[in-house]
Amino acid sequence: MGALFSLLNGSADNTKFEDDCRSIIGIQSYMLFTLDKLIYKLIKQVQAIASDETDNKLLQLYAYERSRRPGQFIDLAYQENAHVILNDDIVYRFECVGFQYTHTA
Repeated sequence: MGALFSLLNGSADNTKFEDDCRSIIGIQSYMLFTLDKLIYKLIKQVQAIASDETDNKLLQLYAYERSRRPGQFIDLAYQENAHVILNDDIVYRFECVGFQYTHTA
């Protein structure tokens, strides 16, 4: 835990954290010390979205469309309104589908 707190408070850099993880857990620590990089990238993306006016408009549009008909989100209406905000730029739709992770040793 000390290594993690050192990384979070800035008294240790990523390389030291990786070395500490390897010495404590071994080579299986790869997932742990790459997780901090993933979190860092995620935070940067959220900051970019929060500071971009177009992204904020899209988030507001999404919230509006969700509130119009509770329980029934209409993708087509959202997509057409998003085209207006994006000046007819290409719009991609991502759909999250559940999956089952199986760990093999």
